[in-house]
Amino acid sequence: MSVKTIVGALLFLMAAFLWGRERGKREAQTLYLAEGLYSLADYTQARINSFRTPLFRIFNDFSNGFLEECGFIKSLREEGIVFAVGSIADELPDEVREDVLSFAAGLGGGYCEEQVELCRYTKERLLCFIENAKNTLPARLRMYRLLPVLLASTLIILLI
Repeated sequence: MSVKTIVGALLFLMAAFLWGRERGKREAQTLYLAEGLYSLADYTQARINSFRTPLFRIFNDFSNGFLEECGFIKSLREEGIVFAVGSIADELPDEVREDVLSFAAGLGGGYCEEQVELCRYTKERLLCFIENAKNTLPARLRMYRLLPVLLASTLIILLI
């Protein structure tokens, strides 16, 4: 076996490992994003229900570490919730994307009770996703760590 073949095989294995690690990282970030949006819906519901706080004050007072890191909070405060949610729409899980977009579009319209109900519904949908994701995430992370490397190893063996 030549040195080029060995180096090529190692590079292929490394690429498979890095791809799997990055894919697992995105899965975890999707969970953190859903948890952050749940926190926003919960905070918004509590502030509307208890204090009848205007949305701009709710958005200015709200904070969440992960949402801050990804730039969502800055967009929320400067551009509004529709723009902020639109900027992360591609990163939202398919199961809750439409619900979160509807939440953003409907918030601020209607009476207090309708807004509280919208927050409650969105929280319920996000909570279902979060619980499911927390249960399946460890297995999915293991799969993303091992499967690409195993497939790359199999392909290398077949080609050599």
